[in-house]
Amino acid sequence: MKRYIITGCSRSGTSVTHNALKGHPNVSALNDEVLIEPYFNMGLSTFTHGRNLKIENEKGFQAIFDAICSIGANEDTEYIGLKTSLYYYPIYAKYVTSALEKYFPNIKVIITYRKDTVAQYGSWIRARKTGQYHSWNKKDKKLLHPIKLNKYQYIKQLLDNLDFMEELRNLKLTHDVLEFSYEDDICKGNFYKLFDFLKIPYYELDWLNSKKVAPSPKKYIKNYNHLSRLTKTINTLYSNGNGIEKYQRIRSRVNFYNSLKRKTKKFMKIISANNI
Repeated sequence: MKRYIITGCSRSGTSVTHNALKGHPNVSALNDEVLIEPYFNMGLSTFTHGRNLKIENEKGFQAIFDAICSIGANEDTEYIGLKTSLYYYPIYAKYVTSALEKYFPNIKVIITYRKDTVAQYGSWIRARKTGQYHSWNKKDKKLLHPIKLNKYQYIKQLLDNLDFMEELRNLKLTHDVLEFSYEDDICKGNFYKLFDFLKIPYYELDWLNSKKVAPSPKKYIKNYNHLSRLTKTINTLYSNGNGIEKYQRIRSRVNFYNSLKRKTKKFMKIISANNI
């Protein structure tokens, strides 16, 4: 059996792409997504103390992949696959690309991406506020009031996404890669591209019951237009490689703040648990 992987930045359509392929009669895929850490940077050492033989480390990644992805396989299965999303740390993209380059030379790679990164980040914030990350088998919980996105947190997220995508696109040098667009492919239902890419028969996706959760971003993101203009500026500077330092410094400060916030929450939990 052949292998594929779906990856991309969070809220870029990895889940709906995963479900579109998972229901195909010639595909076997794990239902849930696979955590980047520890699997993609530790492999077999996820389950051991790390004292593996060289051959065990070399074959461990593929063995784990095959074991978890082929659970639902049958005589019709041609492809086994999984999906994983990039979030929080840019190093995660490096973990994925390094593992694929070293241990999966023939794997098919599907990268989802979203052009409207303001809507992408807004979708993440909205999901956290409503508790609804996906729409299948659930009623939409309306966000009652429009939200204003934190500009500095957004800048951090945008730069992370740009770094993620730059790293993932390096796989085009070594692998067969399909870029699958949220706006041009997912929203327009062009899922036949996935089947063509894997060279498996096309079927009507009667198993796919997911729908878009969030309304138009302009309706619930107060500063959508402002952040869209900022996005164009940052994208241009990032592409040119000049003048981006200002925004990189903002990202560094936001990372420090986020780290301090997480440590403070952890400390307060310890104090509360011990009645200090």
